[in-house]
Amino acid sequence: MKEINEINISLKQNRLDILDGNIYTHVTAPRLGDKPLDLEMLVVRNCNNIDPLPGERERKPAILWLMGGAWIVCPPVKVMPFLIWFARHGYVVAAARYRTTPEAGWPAQIVDAKTAVRYLRANAEVFGVDPAHIAVMGLSAGGHLTNMMAMNSNDWEKKDWAEEDDTVQAAVSLFGPADLRRCVAQREANGLKPKYNVKPLAPKLPEGAEKKLPHLPFDGSPEELLVGGPLAENPEIAADADPTTHISEKSAPLLMFHGELDTQVPYQQSVDLYKALQDAGRPSELYLIPDAEHADHHFFQKETQEIILKFLDRYLKPEEK
Repeated sequence: MKEINEINISLKQNRLDILDGNIYTHVTAPRLGDKPLDLEMLVVRNCNNIDPLPGERERKPAILWLMGGAWIVCPPVKVMPFLIWFARHGYVVAAARYRTTPEAGWPAQIVDAKTAVRYLRANAEVFGVDPAHIAVMGLSAGGHLTNMMAMNSNDWEKKDWAEEDDTVQAAVSLFGPADLRRCVAQREANGLKPKYNVKPLAPKLPEGAEKKLPHLPFDGSPEELLVGGPLAENPEIAADADPTTHISEKSAPLLMFHGELDTQVPYQQSVDLYKALQDAGRPSELYLIPDAEHADHHFFQKETQEIILKFLDRYLKPEEK
């Protein structure tokens, strides 16, 4: 008989649970005939609130993740391996799906994102969240929503969880747009063509299955799809979707990263927002990466993670300084 092994294991990290299927709001899709939608959020919960380790606090600060996809698609868990690292470093990570432009135009996306923050606060005990310390982070179109969320503006409707606060204490935007009205002109000035026609690899489907593609309400750029038509013909909506028009003393600290070779969202978008925040005296940081394109590998390295973690710890874990 083979010898039975006994091993002593020291407890150095908590178990992480992935909780999916959390419906955080029930909304409609105006561009699909007001089709009802249940928007879901996946939560990576640090199990301190169930069985905390010695010396560990029960509640953790949270990061709400908003994925990109030109506002046309929103695969919320696409970069979950990147986000798990933050869960291992003491954060609850929540990835939420928001309404896309085939479903609704602006401001549905910011309404959903702010509802997601309120949901986290309403369910702080379940998810082990410290409701006083919530950040938002996102890339590309999700970075745009992150920029908007960081302004902590109260200019949009509240429905679900209306009794909860939807402000954030910090924000991290990866190559997110800001002023949609200038985005196209800046792309042309850089002499770079956006790579919207690149076809992503997709798995084969079984026989009888049909690939579901987003049905666009009309032909146009991602920015035009968001505001409902040509930007010049929709100046009020475009301005409402511009974070610089919402800067105030309530705006949260914002960390931004952007590649100088970005062909889809010109890096000047982040530069302009950074300058506006600095002029208003609001805390902000910007890192430009000279040889980085849109959403390439540079943004998912340990160096980037460590800069983000240091920034978040400064504002979400002030007692641990």
